[in-house]
Amino acid sequence: MRRDEFHSFLATRIESVIKDCAPQSLLDVGCAEGRYVFSSLTGSNRGVGVDVSDAKLERARLLASQLGVTESTSFIHADAHDLPFENGSFDVVLCSQVLEHLNNPNQAMQELSRVASSHVIVSTPVWSCLSPLGFGSPYRSRDYKLCKDGHIHWFSSQKLRKMAQESGLDVCRIEPICGRYPLRRLLRSLPGGGA
Repeated sequence: MRRDEFHSFLATRIESVIKDCAPQSLLDVGCAEGRYVFSSLTGSNRGVGVDVSDAKLERARLLASQLGVTESTSFIHADAHDLPFENGSFDVVLCSQVLEHLNNPNQAMQELSRVASSHVIVSTPVWSCLSPLGFGSPYRSRDYKLCKDGHIHWFSSQKLRKMAQESGLDVCRIEPICGRYPLRRLLRSLPGGGA
C-alpha cells in the first residue's frame, strides 16, 4: 500500500470499519502484503488473504512468521473472479482498491457476496464531478490505465450500489472517503505551491 497521507487515512478508516464488524474470520481479496489480515487479528479469529502476486504473498507469509501468527493466518494465490472457498466461509470479506483493476468487477462482486456470511467491505476510487479539477475522472484518465496503476474501470457510487445489489448484497452505506491529497499534490507542483 502506498504510504502517502491519503492512503494512510484510507487504511485507518478501513481498519476501523473492520473492527466495528468484529469478525471471527476475515478474507482480504487482493491482500498484497496482508495489512488488513494482520490488523484484524484478535485472539481466536482467523485471517485469510488472497492475491495474484506470488511476490506479495511471500512477503505476507514472511511477515506472518515474524509476527508469530502463522497458525491464525493463511495467504493463498487466487483470483477474485473465482474464489476457492465455500459459500459463506467468512464473516467479513474485504476488497480494497482492487475492483478497478479487474476484467470483470461484476463477477468479482458476486464472488465476494458468495463467500461472505455477514459483511462485505469494498473500497474503490469513485469518480465524481465534484472531484477537484477532474481528479479521478474517467475522461481525464483514458491513458492513465496504460501507464499507472492499471485502473481499467471507474465507478460512481450509483454503479457500485447497483453492482452490490445485483450480487445479492444489501447496501448498508456508501461512505465517501476523500481528502485534500489530490489538491495538495497539485498545489505542490505549482511554483510557490503550499505543502
